[in-house]
Amino acid sequence: MSKSKPETCVDPMDTIEEYGADIMRLALLVGNAPGKDLKLGKERLVGGKRLINKIWNAAKLADATVARIAPERDRITLAPGDVTHPVNRWMLSRLRSVVQRTTRRLEDYYFGDAAEIVRQSFWGELCDFYLEAIKVEPLSQLEETAEVLHHTFMAYLKLWHPFLPFVSEVLWGELGGSGMLIHASWPTADDAHAFEEDAEDVEAVVRLVAAVRGIRAEQGIEPGAKVEVEVHPKGHAEAFEASRSIIARLVRAEEMHFAPVGSTAPAGATVAVDPSFEVAVRLGETDREAEKARLEKQLEEARRHLGGLEKRLANENFVTRAKPEAVEKTRADAEKQRTTVASIEERLAKMR
Repeated sequence: MSKSKPETCVDPMDTIEEYGADIMRLALLVGNAPGKDLKLGKERLVGGKRLINKIWNAAKLADATVARIAPERDRITLAPGDVTHPVNRWMLSRLRSVVQRTTRRLEDYYFGDAAEIVRQSFWGELCDFYLEAIKVEPLSQLEETAEVLHHTFMAYLKLWHPFLPFVSEVLWGELGGSGMLIHASWPTADDAHAFEEDAEDVEAVVRLVAAVRGIRAEQGIEPGAKVEVEVHPKGHAEAFEASRSIIARLVRAEEMHFAPVGSTAPAGATVAVDPSFEVAVRLGETDREAEKARLEKQLEEARRHLGGLEKRLANENFVTRAKPEAVEKTRADAEKQRTTVASIEERLAKMR
């Protein structure tokens, strides 16, 4: 806080009152490093709030899943035994890795790095992939899934505890943890959970899902729209085939095909390349016409907006008499609209 400019400061007590102590603590840690000046703005606090909502919702899903699969099991003794499914093995392998990396950064006093490692793994690996994958049979019916899920989530709560002590303590109690979380032992990396071969196979599947999701985002495909996916495996072909139903669910695929590397991609498809695969994605037949109509409407609006901006710039009175910053803003807006028009026209051309 500044004595000379108090109006520019964030009062930590006011922030804690509005957002909570956990969010305040996380905002000061994530992305911070020794010797770095951190700007604490509202966007960091809002980001922390979203993360805690994610943790809370994931905890509810994990609790419901464990209760459905293994209703008679004691949560305190619920732990992985003989794990056979590759996705469950992958999750244990990734947990082992994040425990190792987080512990090393904490021991070296890089608290911001440690918090970021936990955040990326929890959000990207546990929430975005594993919690969605276990909704698909046979994973959704295996008792080992309940064991791995409960063990993994409770370990993540331990990892979160230095950064989010209040939220993690509450969830620990609600999910059946023994005693108080603050008294629990720190998680250790179990060498029995390395599962290197299974981890590599499933990691390729995770990258494939991420590539298709990236294409969907890049092409502006609506979240609910179905897509057609064609995979050209360069390796891990058996893993891709075995995970077909998981991949289809996670990327919302209407159709999914496998073809040899070097095969011609379907017309109108966007292609992503990885060391383990090439994948071609385009809208499914049932959504193609609706998407085409949506893009044509967007194109009409963008052209109309661009026309208005160009008409203003063609007006000599505006260019010579308006404030220079207003003229520059109009020119920048016009250039942005030209880019938008070109992008929509390109996407429509691919669909024809």
